[in-house]
Amino acid sequence: MRTRLAQILVVLLAVSIVAAGCAPAAAPSPTPKPVPTKVAATSVPPVAATKKPIKIGAGWALTGAQAYMGQIIQHAHEMAVEELNASGGIYGHPVEIVFRDDGGDAKQAAVVAHEFADDPDLIGVVGFSCSGATLAGIPILNEARLACSTAALSYELVTQGYDNIFQIGQSTILVGESHADAAYHLANARSAAILYIQDPCNEQYAQGFRERCQELGIEITSDQAVTMGGIDFRPVLTKIRDEDPDVVFGATFAEKALIVKQMRELGMQQPYVATELIMFSGEFIPAAGDAAVGSISGQPIPPPGHPAVAEYMDEYEERWGQPCETDTAQNQQAMDVLIDAIKRAYEKAGDVPSREAVIEAMHETDYEGAYLFPVYYSPEGVRNPTPFWFATLQPDRTFGDWQVWDPDTGTFSPYEG
Repeated sequence: MRTRLAQILVVLLAVSIVAAGCAPAAAPSPTPKPVPTKVAATSVPPVAATKKPIKIGAGWALTGAQAYMGQIIQHAHEMAVEELNASGGIYGHPVEIVFRDDGGDAKQAAVVAHEFADDPDLIGVVGFSCSGATLAGIPILNEARLACSTAALSYELVTQGYDNIFQIGQSTILVGESHADAAYHLANARSAAILYIQDPCNEQYAQGFRERCQELGIEITSDQAVTMGGIDFRPVLTKIRDEDPDVVFGATFAEKALIVKQMRELGMQQPYVATELIMFSGEFIPAAGDAAVGSISGQPIPPPGHPAVAEYMDEYEERWGQPCETDTAQNQQAMDVLIDAIKRAYEKAGDVPSREAVIEAMHETDYEGAYLFPVYYSPEGVRNPTPFWFATLQPDRTFGDWQVWDPDTGTFSPYEG
């Protein structure tokens, strides 16, 4: 099932409207091909969902160091479900999201996964907040036969032998490789220091960066883990300053801003090449200030000026009165893919599908959503590489000079919109 890039939410609504109005109650007919938004909006009046809710679990960090992003994602899910339910839900069934706080912590995520597993009415899960939390929750959800659609990036998620995990994001190793290519081509680096926190996702970012540096001939002057949630990185940065690498690579979470600020305080002027800076720019830039100027980062999502991205971000800000991050798109697409699978499983069963039926439908996913890339699954659960968009933080504190990274060649070309 494919929809146009700019219509991830509205197409889901349009399909729901047509299905709710035309399908018989006991055995709905297959969903017709999506109708253009304007036609659907004018020809079929919205009908509120009235049947028993279809329940989905959502595990995000609503407290703790990662709460900034978790709360934004919660709002994104709520906005999508409000619109979906106002237009008929899934064959008259409203979608209900059960939010639980995983705190960005593996132990807490395991508790959340058990809560989802023990709810007999819950038929799918989206989340969790990071790779470590997702790795802790997956075995529990697998035993309960609950599909989990996630934007967590660790390649370990799809190499553990579980058939209930569906990863829509890019490979962590590939992310690291792309940033090594950025250091080499965009910053002309021939030496680099690596800082990473001990989390599966960030460890693998560092692994990909390290391995690609070896291929490119970039010397690694330091390769060190730092403490998650740490606030004083000056001891390790002082050592790196004395090594004088061409760039500092960072694979961390909220620690990014403190690291680059303390680099500048120590007189270090090297470019800061770090993962996820753009996707969390609303948190990173205000915290880092001018110290972040010149930082380089990439994301699997087109720039904010891309029409589909801009449209979604405008809708979000209008609904909630605050901007969202571009990373919201990736996490929201994890939920949209799960809803798409539930709709297809419903069509096949003629009723609310079982957990097993949702897993089966997820394996048949062939879906294209907003502002990202097509989502589909090989038998191994691993997607093919897709481009990354890189940018440098400009003196006006906006990301600019956008470049597109080609995963096949490791090269860059200017982004032309």
